[in-house]
Amino acid sequence: MSLRVAVRRSLLILPVLASAATVSAAWAQSAPSAAPPATLIPSEARPAAPVTPPIGGAKPGAFDDTNCSLPTRAPAVPDGRTAPEADIRKAHEDLQAYVASGQSFVRCVDDQVALHPDKLTVARYLQMSRLQDIVINNMQVMAARFNEQLRVFKARTPGAAAPAAKPAGK
Repeated sequence: MSLRVAVRRSLLILPVLASAATVSAAWAQSAPSAAPPATLIPSEARPAAPVTPPIGGAKPGAFDDTNCSLPTRAPAVPDGRTAPEADIRKAHEDLQAYVASGQSFVRCVDDQVALHPDKLTVARYLQMSRLQDIVINNMQVMAARFNEQLRVFKARTPGAAAPAAKPAGK
């Protein structure tokens, strides 16, 4: 079951399963405290706030409490008007590796949700779902950019072989 399906199901059955008291308790647990405790003396060091990975700018290879690695950096897409065929082929290979690492991340998050549904709060589900959406959107944008430049390249060099075509014998 994908993360999106799990989130939708949990959100659909949440009002049925939870009373107002348990929902407010869960919300209070997941929301950071706005004010410091009343017993805190100003000269004392404040306790560190819990760290959560940034949604938009998360670092590759780091993901809070799971073993999932964010995809590698998105590859550069060469200009189809001026790039040689070798650069287009290299960009295609880099894009395939990027998409594979993104798909691996999405599968890993889905697996973590399936393995540990009891350890994840609704807020964490939603955060992981947003991360998956960002990764998927980035893959789609990069593929669209590459395809656009590939069309420009093919229009410029009509006799060139398509970089996406598999070589004979493989």
